[in-house]
Amino acid sequence: MLRAELRGAGPIGVMTAVSLRAAGFDKVVAVEPNAKRRARMAEFGPISVEPGVAAATVERELGGPPPVVFDCTGHPSGPGLALELLPARGKLVMLGVTIDPAPVDMIAVVGKEIEMIGAVAYTHEEFGRALDQIVAGAIPCEQIITAVRSLEEADAAFEDLLSGSSHDTKVLLRP
Repeated sequence: MLRAELRGAGPIGVMTAVSLRAAGFDKVVAVEPNAKRRARMAEFGPISVEPGVAAATVERELGGPPPVVFDCTGHPSGPGLALELLPARGKLVMLGVTIDPAPVDMIAVVGKEIEMIGAVAYTHEEFGRALDQIVAGAIPCEQIITAVRSLEEADAAFEDLLSGSSHDTKVLLRP
């Protein structure tokens, strides 16, 4: 059984979750403070929970601690909760980028022998696999892309997404 936990249900988190499911991960739990984003993530299959109940829910739903956590939050609190959830020799994949420094409990990293991986882009092979998943219908693009806006509307679209109250998951801009 392949299982994982991810933090953050924005566009990066949603794409990570559906990609994990398409790659054969049968159990994915998403942790997200925003109720609208939790509900949206649940539409794609993962169990979605709020941070306050993450530790108990993740272990119960996955049958133990997650062997890997994908932090898609871009928030300074992301790595901290991820480290709490991970077992010894777990993997933390950092996909979200925070502008503010993120405190990291190095005693937990060293004591648990956590493998931390940063990922900002993809290889040609990974891009090819993603395209194969889309062509096979394993990635529900029509559900993920929730709006298409003009370039003139870009600033308003970004402000809406950053507001925390947006209903959009992925907004595409057209020239």
